[in-house]
Amino acid sequence: MERHQQRVPDSAIEFAPEEDGMASMTVYGSAEVVRPIFDVLDQCARSAKAAGAKTRLGMLRLDALTGITLGGQLQNRVTELRVTIPASSLAGASPAPGEAHGYGALTTDVLHKLAEGDNVFWRRIVADPMTGLSWMSDLDGGTRRRSASS
Repeated sequence: MERHQQRVPDSAIEFAPEEDGMASMTVYGSAEVVRPIFDVLDQCARSAKAAGAKTRLGMLRLDALTGITLGGQLQNRVTELRVTIPASSLAGASPAPGEAHGYGALTTDVLHKLAEGDNVFWRRIVADPMTGLSWMSDLDGGTRRRSASS
Protein backbone atom coordinates (compact mmCIF):
# COMPACT_ATOMS: atom_id res chain seq x y z
CA MET A 1 0.00 0.00 0.00
CA GLU A 2 2.90 2.36 0.69
CA ARG A 3 4.16 1.93 -2.91
CA HIS A 4 0.67 2.71 -4.18
CA GLN A 5 0.54 5.96 -2.20
CA GLN A 6 3.95 6.94 -3.55
CA ARG A 7 2.70 6.46 -7.13
CA VAL A 8 -0.58 8.39 -6.80
CA PRO A 9 1.13 11.79 -7.40
CA ASP A 10 2.29 10.38 -10.77
CA SER A 11 -1.34 10.20 -11.96
CA ALA A 12 -1.81 11.85 -15.31
CA ILE A 13 -3.63 11.94 -18.61
CA GLU A 14 -1.25 12.15 -21.55
CA PHE A 15 -1.86 12.90 -25.22
CA ALA A 16 0.30 11.45 -28.00
CA PRO A 17 -0.01 12.01 -31.74
CA GLU A 18 -0.06 8.86 -33.84
CA GLU A 19 0.30 8.10 -37.54
CA ASP A 20 -2.39 8.79 -40.14
CA GLY A 21 -4.03 11.68 -38.30
CA MET A 22 -4.79 9.60 -35.22
CA ALA A 23 -3.91 10.21 -31.58
CA SER A 24 -3.93 8.33 -28.31
CA MET A 25 -4.69 9.38 -24.77
CA THR A 26 -3.35 7.44 -21.82
CA VAL A 27 -4.95 7.57 -18.39
CA TYR A 28 -2.64 6.63 -15.54
CA GLY A 29 -3.96 6.72 -12.03
CA SER A 30 -5.16 4.82 -9.04
CA ALA A 31 -7.13 1.72 -10.06
CA GLU A 32 -10.05 2.66 -7.81
CA VAL A 33 -10.44 5.84 -9.87
CA VAL A 34 -9.55 4.62 -13.37
CA ARG A 35 -11.55 1.36 -13.34
CA PRO A 36 -14.94 2.96 -12.62
CA ILE A 37 -14.31 5.46 -15.43
CA PHE A 38 -13.60 2.59 -17.81
CA ASP A 39 -16.67 0.72 -16.51
CA VAL A 40 -18.95 3.68 -17.28
CA LEU A 41 -17.56 3.92 -20.82
CA ASP A 42 -17.81 0.15 -21.27
CA GLN A 43 -21.41 0.07 -20.02
CA CYS A 44 -22.36 2.82 -22.49
CA ALA A 45 -20.61 0.94 -25.30
CA ARG A 46 -22.27 -2.38 -24.46
CA SER A 47 -25.67 -0.69 -24.26
CA ALA A 48 -25.12 0.78 -27.73
CA LYS A 49 -24.01 -2.63 -29.00
CA ALA A 50 -27.12 -4.27 -27.51
CA ALA A 51 -29.23 -1.61 -29.24
CA GLY A 52 -27.78 -2.70 -32.59
CA ALA A 53 -24.60 -0.67 -33.08
CA LYS A 54 -22.29 -2.44 -35.52
CA THR A 55 -19.14 -0.62 -34.38
CA ARG A 56 -16.40 -2.30 -32.30
CA LEU A 57 -16.65 -1.85 -28.54
CA GLY A 58 -13.43 0.20 -28.45
CA MET A 59 -14.91 2.76 -30.86
CA LEU A 60 -18.18 2.78 -28.93
CA ARG A 61 -16.22 3.51 -25.73
CA LEU A 62 -14.60 6.47 -27.50
CA ASP A 63 -18.03 7.64 -28.64
CA ALA A 64 -19.20 7.44 -25.01
CA LEU A 65 -16.18 9.40 -23.78
CA THR A 66 -16.74 12.04 -26.45
CA GLY A 67 -20.40 12.32 -25.55
CA ILE A 68 -19.74 12.57 -21.82
CA THR A 69 -16.84 15.03 -21.99
CA LEU A 70 -17.94 17.17 -24.91
CA GLY A 71 -21.69 16.79 -24.50
CA GLY A 72 -22.02 15.66 -28.09
CA GLN A 73 -21.01 19.15 -29.18
CA LEU A 74 -17.60 18.46 -30.71
CA GLN A 75 -18.28 20.91 -33.55
CA ASN A 76 -18.90 23.73 -31.05
CA ARG A 77 -15.58 23.32 -29.23
CA VAL A 78 -12.78 25.77 -29.93
CA THR A 79 -9.31 24.30 -29.94
CA GLU A 80 -6.16 26.14 -30.82
CA LEU A 81 -4.25 24.15 -33.39
CA ARG A 82 -1.09 25.68 -34.79
CA VAL A 83 -0.69 24.61 -38.38
CA THR A 84 1.93 25.55 -40.94
CA ILE A 85 0.69 25.05 -44.47
CA PRO A 86 2.05 26.25 -47.78
CA ALA A 87 -0.27 28.88 -49.26
CA SER A 88 -0.28 26.87 -52.48
CA SER A 89 -1.72 23.86 -50.60
CA LEU A 90 -4.40 25.93 -48.91
CA ALA A 91 -5.38 27.33 -52.31
CA GLY A 92 -5.58 23.81 -53.72
CA ALA A 93 -2.70 24.33 -56.16
CA SER A 94 -0.33 21.91 -54.44
CA PRO A 95 -0.71 18.57 -52.63
CA ALA A 96 2.14 19.45 -50.24
CA PRO A 97 1.21 18.49 -46.67
CA GLY A 98 0.97 20.96 -43.83
CA GLU A 99 2.35 20.52 -40.36
CA ALA A 100 0.50 20.66 -37.06
CA HIS A 101 2.94 21.97 -34.47
CA GLY A 102 3.75 19.31 -31.90
CA TYR A 103 1.96 16.71 -33.98
CA GLY A 104 3.38 16.28 -37.47
CA ALA A 105 2.32 16.23 -41.09
CA LEU A 106 -1.35 16.51 -42.03
CA THR A 107 -2.78 15.81 -45.46
CA THR A 108 -4.31 18.61 -47.48
CA ASP A 109 -7.75 16.95 -47.06
CA VAL A 110 -7.45 17.17 -43.26
CA LEU A 111 -6.18 20.75 -43.48
CA HIS A 112 -9.07 21.81 -45.70
CA LYS A 113 -11.54 20.31 -43.22
CA LEU A 114 -9.87 22.29 -40.43
CA ALA A 115 -9.99 25.47 -42.53
CA GLU A 116 -13.71 25.02 -43.24
CA GLY A 117 -14.73 24.92 -39.57
CA ASP A 118 -17.37 27.30 -38.29
CA ASN A 119 -15.16 28.81 -35.60
CA VAL A 120 -11.79 29.22 -37.31
CA PHE A 121 -9.18 31.74 -36.23
CA TRP A 122 -6.26 32.42 -38.56
CA ARG A 123 -2.99 34.15 -37.77
CA ARG A 124 -0.88 34.64 -40.84
CA ILE A 125 2.78 33.83 -40.33
CA VAL A 126 5.07 34.31 -43.29
CA ALA A 127 8.00 31.93 -43.59
CA ASP A 128 11.00 32.22 -45.87
CA PRO A 129 11.31 28.78 -47.53
CA MET A 130 15.06 29.26 -48.00
CA THR A 131 16.01 30.18 -44.43
CA GLY A 132 13.08 28.85 -42.42
CA LEU A 133 12.80 32.20 -40.64
CA SER A 134 9.26 33.34 -40.00
CA TRP A 135 7.46 36.43 -38.81
CA MET A 136 3.85 37.42 -38.25
CA SER A 137 2.50 39.39 -41.15
CA ASP A 138 1.20 42.81 -40.20
CA LEU A 139 -0.82 43.12 -43.39
CA ASP A 140 -4.39 43.78 -42.25
CA GLY A 141 -3.37 42.97 -38.68
CA GLY A 142 -2.13 39.48 -39.53
CA THR A 143 -5.27 37.78 -38.28
CA ARG A 144 -8.54 36.64 -39.76
CA ARG A 145 -11.54 35.31 -37.95
CA ARG A 146 -14.36 33.64 -39.75
CA SER A 147 -17.52 32.64 -38.01
CA ALA A 148 -20.57 30.71 -39.13
CA SER A 149 -22.37 33.99 -39.81
CA SER A 150 -19.77 35.34 -42.26
